[in-house]
Amino acid sequence: MTKKVLITGGDGYGRTIVGAAEKVLRSVAPDLELIHGKMGAEAYEVTGYALPPATMDLISECDAMLAGPIDMKGVPERDPIASIQKQMGLYLQYREFFPLCDYLGKGSVDIVALSPTPESTMVVHETESIDGISSEMYTDSDRLRDMLAETLKICELKSGRRIHTVGDGILFRNREKVVDEVLGQFFADSEFRVDRTTTAEMLFTMIQHGSDPSILLCDIPSANCIHGLAAGIVGGSGLMPCAYLGKDMGLYCTAPIYHTESVGRELNPTSAILSAAAMLLMFGMVEEYTQIQSAVCEMYKSGRTTPDVGGHLGADKFAQGINEIIHMNMHS
Repeated sequence: MTKKVLITGGDGYGRTIVGAAEKVLRSVAPDLELIHGKMGAEAYEVTGYALPPATMDLISECDAMLAGPIDMKGVPERDPIASIQKQMGLYLQYREFFPLCDYLGKGSVDIVALSPTPESTMVVHETESIDGISSEMYTDSDRLRDMLAETLKICELKSGRRIHTVGDGILFRNREKVVDEVLGQFFADSEFRVDRTTTAEMLFTMIQHGSDPSILLCDIPSANCIHGLAAGIVGGSGLMPCAYLGKDMGLYCTAPIYHTESVGRELNPTSAILSAAAMLLMFGMVEEYTQIQSAVCEMYKSGRTTPDVGGHLGADKFAQGINEIIHMNMHS
């Protein structure tokens, strides 16, 4: 069955980098049905909504969404990404980190970091006493089961990976029995080994030894630490894939860029292209996912990159180079 994907360019430079990702998608996965919508500040100026109802209707019809970066400064509305997470039940954040080339970065990690999205997974429980009302946040049991089922799916798609649950109790607060039950349900008969690791232990390992190919299921504070450290290790922020996943739909977008990053990183389409590849992985198109990743790495190794990482190519030429490598490898 043909997969249907909504593409939103976002604001400003977003259309350029998402356009490059679309160019790769059309070349590698020509059977996808790609449609377009609006989201962000520019959508607000035209329609009065940062997330127009027409775009939300399109999202509900699609299997996935590829979204460009948006700029909500001065827009008196909620972040559209958070709204989509809530309305579409996107309970799992997906971040992937791996080396693009030898000259970029300060070490080697190869991980998929998974963590709950607060909008769709966290429940606030309030307790009233003579001292007032106290509140505690914890992970919804049903969403926790969904998260672990999705984790197993990703493990199977990216075979040969170890699984670490990473955190200091926040993800699993008041849910230890549920975690043990569901881990046993999904992983007891699988080939995958599951280890529990504290945040400090995982960060130490990443810095001191790098990491073997692993999948990390993290609580939210741990995930934020791991994302920042892993981005620095592989060569900088705004280069790796990012997604929010649910049972029936995924939102794929560019990774955040930290304010200390190289000038021009916002014009680099690598994150958008790799996020599009991650989308193909979740569609079960493992070969196409691998082809894109390998071609991106080959572009970096040969120095054919955008100016922020020492090259001279624009987004469109970078995407063209990726397509040329993929086609050459297919026919070699």
